[in-house]
Amino acid sequence: IETLDSFPEFPLGVFPEPLQNLVSNIAESYNVPVELPAATLLFLSGGCIGATRQIQITENFKIYPNIYMAIIAESGMRKSPPIKYMLKALRIKDKE
Repeated sequence: IETLDSFPEFPLGVFPEPLQNLVSNIAESYNVPVELPAATLLFLSGGCIGATRQIQITENFKIYPNIYMAIIAESGMRKSPPIKYMLKALRIKDKE
């Protein structure tokens, strides 16, 4: 089994600077790897986009993009709190 140290760092530069800061701050605050809030951000972004965009494969075939996420870690590794925090922020914004 490979350890997290054997994988490359998540490329935070793919996000705009405010989102890079958000992901970094959440990772630091909850003492989790940056990959956890970064993956959550990608997953939530896909949910926000939903069925508003399509990919046209051929003239008659369009699909909606989907993003799936699986967080795999030992029990007690603090997976849930940062995810719940990010979901709460999204729910607050959704009510506006």
